[in-house]
Amino acid sequence: MRRAASLMAFPLLAAVVVLSGCTTDSDVEDDRATPLTVLSTSPADGDDWVASEPLRVRFSKPVTLTSVRDGLRIVGMTVDVQYDAATRTAFVKPEKPLVPGRPYTLTILRIVAEDGSTLSDVITINFKAS
Repeated sequence: MRRAASLMAFPLLAAVVVLSGCTTDSDVEDDRATPLTVLSTSPADGDDWVASEPLRVRFSKPVTLTSVRDGLRIVGMTVDVQYDAATRTAFVKPEKPLVPGRPYTLTILRIVAEDGSTLSDVITINFKAS
């Protein structure tokens, strides 16, 4: 009798293990409910920045390449934007060198995460090239 009871428990345990790995629609909704945020920028607002270094923006979630390329700008300049999905970090490099001593503004707007959530505010980072 004991052996029969333990054999009956095995299919139930297997079903629990299989179902525990399933994703439901509510899991996706929960991901969207968590807002997309900027975790860090280099430079930070008010910092001096080495003119030859690309600026970095790290996000809380994976973001779409198109939104990053469209939504990261240095005011008044053309920039090249690259994105490293593994670290959720965008790299912003001006096409022309930054002029040491001159102030600049990095604008972060309309960024979309892969789960469809969006950055809720426009973020501006003011910095000076050094």
